Amino acid sequence: MAEHESFLLDDTLILSPHDKDTFLLSPRSSIPLKAKNDATWFVDRKRLGEGKTMDFSPLTSGTYEIEARAEEKREIITITVQDTER
Repeated sequence: MAEHESFLLDDTLILSPHDKDTFLLSPRSSIPLKAKNDATWFVDRKRLGEGKTMDFSPLTSGTYEIEARAEEKREIITITVQDTER
């Protein structure tokens, strides 16, 4: 029961992806971003757009900082995009 209670009290803003997730880079890579509420999205501190969902299409491999801001909430996660040749 306590597990379910903590889930209900969770104030996570970013639902997907999760912190430290890894994705493979391809010519048409698109990473869906999903928030609990409407949010303003940033990738490496550059504004990507607004909405509950957004797609991020990385052009190069590397580590990216994903940020969502909504009302008084702000959450930052980090994801990694790897070349398929690894």
